Amino acid sequence: MTTYGDAFPATLLTQRTALQPTLTARALRAQVPANERRNMLLNNMLVGAAAPNAIPAGWVRNIAAAGISSTNSDIQIDTDGLPFFDVRFFGTPSATTSCLLYFVSGAQISAAVGQLLTTSCELALVAGSLANVNSLQMWQGEFSNTTFLTNGATIIGPSLTASLQRFSTVRTLASATVNNVQPAIVFTTTNGAALDFTLRIKLPQTERGSAVTAIQRVRSAADITEPGIIPVYHALFDGGDDVPASGIILPTIAGGEILIASPYGIWIEPFDFAGGNFSFGPTTYLGGPAGIVDTLFQRRISGVEIFGQPMTQEQWAERIAYWMGKGAAGLWVLSDELVTNGAFDTDASWVKGTSAVIADGYLEQPSGAGGFSYQQISPNPGAGIYLDSRNIVSGQFFCGAWANGPTNTVQWSNTLTAGLRRQVFTSATASLALAFTANGTNPNRIDNVSLKRLTLNTDPLA
Repeated sequence: MTTYGDAFPATLLTQRTALQPTLTARALRAQVPANERRNMLLNNMLVGAAAPNAIPAGWVRNIAAAGISSTNSDIQIDTDGLPFFDVRFFGTPSATTSCLLYFVSGAQISAAVGQLLTTSCELALVAGSLANVNSLQMWQGEFSNTTFLTNGATIIGPSLTASLQRFSTVRTLASATVNNVQPAIVFTTTNGAALDFTLRIKLPQTERGSAVTAIQRVRSAADITEPGIIPVYHALFDGGDDVPASGIILPTIAGGEILIASPYGIWIEPFDFAGGNFSFGPTTYLGGPAGIVDTLFQRRISGVEIFGQPMTQEQWAERIAYWMGKGAAGLWVLSDELVTNGAFDTDASWVKGTSAVIADGYLEQPSGAGGFSYQQISPNPGAGIYLDSRNIVSGQFFCGAWANGPTNTVQWSNTLTAGLRRQVFTSATASLALAFTANGTNPNRIDNVSLKRLTLNTDPLA
């Protein structure tokens, strides 16, 4: 089963196969541990807001007075990189009543009598005036399911300016039957008195306690981030053989570092790619070594975490300890280099095929010349092998790893075209031959071959 942040209901356990092909990952809830989840709202990043009148997903605009209309802008980005939008209220009301812009839709925020809650929001008056607007408030309503019980509010209208300021209201819930709270911005109208004003709204937050804390950014129930925290994206699995055949797609991220956890061990490495969605599975991940999911993890994955910037040793130690606590066997590490003269700096250490040449920092093998150029290596039987930096300068090569020589049992093989390629495979013997033969038109040139043994460090934090 794959989950994102919160666990799926038990009833979904039997739906694993049907669910997996369409799942997408969200921001890692572990950025904000459960006991530090403060923002109880589900969308303070305004997802879904669009001109002329689409408010953020999960919000409700309740205009009770006939004659009053409301429009809003698209999402705009402030100088700090965070979103806001503008909401206009205008018209001549036909009744004296209250109009509300709720930050939630219905009973999304569970509550109980005696709880102390604070709702805050950055607000500015950017057009019009509050003439004929009575008592513009930051408001917290107590409800029993959908039945309104009572409310607490703080009047903020007289303090609004053209610049954003954070306003708040604090309330101890008083109704014995309260089971949810619905925070909002509220104003009242006067029958027949025309009004026209525009509010700028940014980053509301509802939280336990009597003080406003650092604002957490929320796009959904499973997408909460903390200012200053490294961007993290993840998918969690149950450790079974359940990497979906079509793979999973994680949000766009340009580069950083990746962690893959499995009962068979943890793999960590930097990554960097030009853009697009980051895909994982079924045998590797975008930019990763081919075969790594099959070879190291036997497709049994506990979790994938992507970090949007380099991590410190202390941060990695925390993540390694976390996953080892979840049953990971250790940390996969690379040995020293096993290839001699992998940069082809000298004409040495390689058994060359017919007409093959080592010169100018590459191995060249003419097309149709026949035979393999190879090097005998001793990685240890059963070891995972990491083949890296095979840069085909031009042409094509058929590359393989053979047991004890390029004419015996093949361990791995593939046809390589120009560019870099990485591969993880398993050595079945104590000795193997890393071999290349031309598979394209002249010239067929390769440089910078690296081969390393993969070993499992079962005590990486010692």
